[in-house]
Amino acid sequence: NTRLKLQGVKIGKAGDGNVPAKQYEGILHCMYKISTDEGILTLWKGTFTSIILSLNPAIQLGVYEMLKRHYFLRAGVTGSDGTGISSGASFVNSFLAKFIATVLTYPIQVLQTRHRAGI
Repeated sequence: NTRLKLQGVKIGKAGDGNVPAKQYEGILHCMYKISTDEGILTLWKGTFTSIILSLNPAIQLGVYEMLKRHYFLRAGVTGSDGTGISSGASFVNSFLAKFIATVLTYPIQVLQTRHRAGI
């Protein structure tokens, strides 16, 4: 899917001027051509990084719960059902949790895209 999306896009040094020709007509043609030219296992490139990237929501949830617990302890609020947290604090905690999860997993996303594109 990444190769199909990147076909016709110049990858390399700026000012090179060489844009590769379109080589795939659709997803099925792309899968067929890759499996016959490079082997069927090539279709599974980047699967390991996808499994690692599935940790992003788990990281986000863990960080959010940690920030929420810290807020409760700091504010002296009792009850862990979320009734004592303001909407502003909840927004900030959610924002920070997503930011941290994205910062931790973005380099893996870049590696995955490069690996799948054959760069």
